[in-house]
Parts: sequence; C-alpha cells; structure tokens
Amino acid sequence: MSNQHKKSKYNFANTGWLLIEKVLQLFLGLGVAIYVARYLGPEDYGVLSYSQSLVMMFSAIAALGIDNVIVRELTQDRDNVHRIIPSAIIMKLSGGALSACLSTVTAWIIAPSPDMAVLVAIISVSMMFNSSIVVNLFFQSVEKIKFSAIANSFAFTFSALTKVTFILINAPLSWFAFALLLDSIYIAIALLIVFLRFKPQMAAKYTFDYSFAKRVFLESWPLIFSMLAVMVYSRIDQLMLMQMIGKEAVGHYSVAVKLYDAAIVLPTAIIVSFFPRVVNAMKETDIATAFNRYFQIPIILAISIAIFVTLTSFWFIPLLFGEQYQASSSVLNILIWGAIFTVLGMIRSRWVTMKKLQKYTIVYVVIGMSINILLNLILIPKYGITGAAWASFAAQVCSGYIGVLLMRKTRPFFRIASNLLNPFRWNFHRGIHG
Repeated sequence: MSNQHKKSKYNFANTGWLLIEKVLQLFLGLGVAIYVARYLGPEDYGVLSYSQSLVMMFSAIAALGIDNVIVRELTQDRDNVHRIIPSAIIMKLSGGALSACLSTVTAWIIAPSPDMAVLVAIISVSMMFNSSIVVNLFFQSVEKIKFSAIANSFAFTFSALTKVTFILINAPLSWFAFALLLDSIYIAIALLIVFLRFKPQMAAKYTFDYSFAKRVFLESWPLIFSMLAVMVYSRIDQLMLMQMIGKEAVGHYSVAVKLYDAAIVLPTAIIVSFFPRVVNAMKETDIATAFNRYFQIPIILAISIAIFVTLTSFWFIPLLFGEQYQASSSVLNILIWGAIFTVLGMIRSRWVTMKKLQKYTIVYVVIGMSINILLNLILIPKYGITGAAWASFAAQVCSGYIGVLLMRKTRPFFRIASNLLNPFRWNFHRGIHG
C-alpha cells in the first residue's frame, strides 16, 4: 500500500471516530436539551441559558487561545510531549480559575437577580475542568482520536443520564446549573483515565516547562482578546435580550442557539480532524492549496445544513420542543446561515495560526463584536428576537469573512475563503482523497 493510500486510510479512520463521537454528542445532547427545555419552559430555560452564556463570555480567558498552537507543537515536536502537555494543562487551569472569578463577579454586578448570580457561580467552576481539552489536543496531533472519542462518548452518556434523572425527580433549576458543571467533570475524568492507559510510561516524566509556556503564551495572547470578542458577540444577544425584553425571549432565542450549535458540530469535527493533515500537507504544497483541499468539505456541509434547516424548521421546532417554542424557528432560520461564516472563521483561525498572524485577528473580531452590539441596540427594540438574530448574522459575516480585508497580511485568506464558498471551484475528489 502506498504512503498516500495509508495517509488516506488513517485520515478516514481518524475522521470516522471523531464523527461517531460528534454524532452521539449531537443526537444525545440535542435530545436531552429538548427534554430539559420542555421541562423548564421558556422562562426558566431562558434563565439557565442566560447564566451559561455569561460564563461562556469569559471562556476565552480559560482557553488562552493556545489550542491550535498546542496541536501544531505536538504534531511537529513529538519528542517533547512530556513537557508540552503538563505546561498546557497548568496554563489552562490558571486561565480557568481567572475566568471563573471574572464571570462570578460580573454576574453579581449585572445579573437581574441574586439567584442568577448563584447559577453563574456554579457553572463557572466548569472552566477549570475544561483544561482536560489538552488531552483531546494530544490525540488530535497523533491522529488517534479514537481514544478521546471513546472517553468523550462515555462522558456525554453520563451527562445525559444525570440530566434525565434530575427531570424525573422534579429537580429545581439550580440542579441543572450543577449538571453543566458535572459535564466538564465527567469529561475530565474520562480523558484522564484514557490518557493514562495510552501513555502510562510517561506519567512520571511529565514536567512543567516555564520557558515553553511563556513562548506559547506570547504567541497566542492576541487570540485571547479575539476569542473573547467572539464569545461576547456570540452570547451578548442573550444578555441584551434579558435586559431589554425578558426571560421568555431569552428562552426562545436560546432554543435557536442550541440548534445552531448542533448544526456546526459535524463541520467542526471535520476541521479538527483534518487540521493535523493540513499541517503535514504544507510540507509538500503551499498553504492555500492545503486549505482548499481539506476544508471545502465542512463548508459544503454547513451550506447543506443551512438549506435543510431553512426548509424544515417551522415544523420540527414545535414538534420537538413544543408549541411554546414556535417563535424560535424564525430566529433559527437567520442564525443558521451565519453558521457558514462561523465555520469559515474556524478555518481562518487555523490559517492565522500556521502563518503566525494571531495578533492581527483582534481587529476584525472586535469590529464584528461592535457591529453585533450596535445592531442589537437598534434592532432588538424594533424587531425583538429576530432583530438579535440579524445582528448576530451580520457580525459573523464581518468576523469570519470580510474582516480579513482590513489588514494587508491577512488579505490572502480572503481569496482562500472565497474559493471555499464558491461552488464552481469545489473539487470533490481532491477534497476527499487529497
């Protein structure tokens, strides 16, 4: 078997395991979300979503913007796994602690009630356990996603069972905030077990490398601000709807956001799976060719999902969530087209990482955030939740696509993005088998 065929075989196996995990996450997670939304009703579901969104606004600080850099380092320097992994985990633990503190303090200042601030405090602790994502990054880099997929699948199953149990015993709202914390704990435990079984001989060798951590942080810190801006403009809609309209509006909007998040699960899985392959492909070809070859598939998938959702949302949302959530369909039909540019933004994030241009991303991301906030202020009073959806869509287009034109060094990505969006330039054979 030729090396090219071996690469294709491993790439398909890698992608296959990740897709199995994401499909399970998609259907199990979405099924439980529907159950929870029906149980809580629009008002309480709106409160829970508001609390989660406030925490997520600070998740960029917990992530530190280092994920793509860590994958790159693990892919290119496999002899130093023993220092890369613990350094990244400790960095993320520190970021998670800071994120939890900031989100809790912010909640006590701006939350409409002390009860919501308590929910935020509970959920925010999950930011520290999210440091376990480093194990996922390791398995991505060595193209052994099978192991993390199995661990994550077990964690998703336990999380789903926990939430269903809470519903069956008629648990109060605060228990579901605790369930969101348990999600992160389950994943951290499962990944730790799988990793120690995969690399048992290396456990005693792991050491924190301050110089490595400093170098990675200095390279990645601009992404913290850009990711923070992304999280603000992706979650600010719900916070502003709570302040300007009320709990029920947030509940309707949150159902649309939940379905939007589900829609990008598979495109995201493909991007994550193919990124190490893109890194290796760049040894033989230029970056534009590598990106166009491997990343057309998630774009095609995102467009296909947008078309399907637009044609069917008006009947499947009332069917799944109940007639009380009918208003969510018009919001989803707007948000789902923005998902295409969200996927494009994920691809752009990896492009700037490979080009080491992370410091430039903050400009156009902040512009996207500013557009979203400004349009929310204008459109929400007039159009309600659909106005918030249009504001979000405009922000996604600016951040994921148009924004790169603002700086000379990032403009080459606009050509790559345009090629990815252009159906007349799609090459299915190269995209799948290249």
